[in-house]
Amino acid sequence: MTLEKDTSLTKILVVQGNSPIGPMLQRILEKAGHDVVLASPESVTCFASTESSPSLVITDFMTGPTDTRLETLRHVHESAPQAKIIALFSGQDENPDDRQAVANQPGVVRVLNDPFEVGGLLDVMRSAIEIPR
Repeated sequence: MTLEKDTSLTKILVVQGNSPIGPMLQRILEKAGHDVVLASPESVTCFASTESSPSLVITDFMTGPTDTRLETLRHVHESAPQAKIIALFSGQDENPDDRQAVANQPGVVRVLNDPFEVGGLLDVMRSAIEIPR
């Protein structure tokens, strides 16, 4: 697959937990022409509330207790209320109630299953950025 550079630079915050997906996403998104910052769930408010706050947040920490996920999503939304959030949901987590709780959080515009295809993620990102709030 060939990644074409996007002509409009988008500031993206990737919130990563213990998975190796965050650095991979950073490389892919930077190659596509985006400005990407990685943050842990614990430091997300520092990065989300900077002067150049992100227009898009992708979470790849979606394993573990649902309460922790929801708390992190709330922090992201409070720190960067304009940002649209794409939550990556581990294929191991098949609890529909957990998925629905994540999908219902303010700012969350899409919940994607992990693993995902890079082209599919880029398409979802482009459509998420165009989704009006």
